[in-house]
Parts: sequence; C-alpha cells; structure tokens
Amino acid sequence: MTRTRSARLAVSGMRPPQLVIVECGHDPRSAVYIRNKVRTADRVGVKVRVDSVEPGPRAQQEMLSLIATLNRDEAVHGVIVQMPLPPEIEANMVLHAVLASKDVDGLTPANAG
Repeated sequence: MTRTRSARLAVSGMRPPQLVIVECGHDPRSAVYIRNKVRTADRVGVKVRVDSVEPGPRAQQEMLSLIATLNRDEAVHGVIVQMPLPPEIEANMVLHAVLASKDVDGLTPANAG
C-alpha cells in the first residue's frame, strides 16, 4: 500500500484503509513499537488509531469485547493486538478472537498455518 494508492481509494469513493492497534497497559517498549507503526501507517496513507484497555480483572473480557466490535466494523480493515499482554490475559484467546481477514500480524490459527 502506498500513499498514492490510498489517495486513489478515497477519490474513488472507497473508505481509506484503517488499522486499529489494541493494547493493554502502557508498556514503554510497546509504546516505541506503536509509535513506529503509527508513523509507518501515516507514511503510506493508512488511518490508524490505538485503542487501550486498562489492565485489571476485567481486561481480558474488555479486550475480547473490543475485538468483537472491531471485527464487525466495516470501516476497520486491520487489527493488531500489541504484545506483550499482562500476565492475567490469555494471549492466545485474545489473538484468536481477531478475524483472520483483519489479522495484520498473521497470528490467528488460520493465518499462522
């Protein structure tokens, strides 16, 4: 995807590509990765947003609910679950909740092969 191609999609009436990065907590190492992903997405003309879930006893359910919402949202074309997740979250359960068609990292069972 290039900025030119993204612009052509917008001109043709199609929605510009949108990526959502889902994070839990505020890991400083993850912040660097997220910042780089946002910068790269901007450079190629992909809209990107970061949705954060606060760690705690309800975090896993909140992440699963958020991912279900993103899976249904036709304006969202890709989802990344930012790793690492806090230890109280079952990472595989959260990663496997992302639709294969929206799994940017290729970590769902269907995409991992």
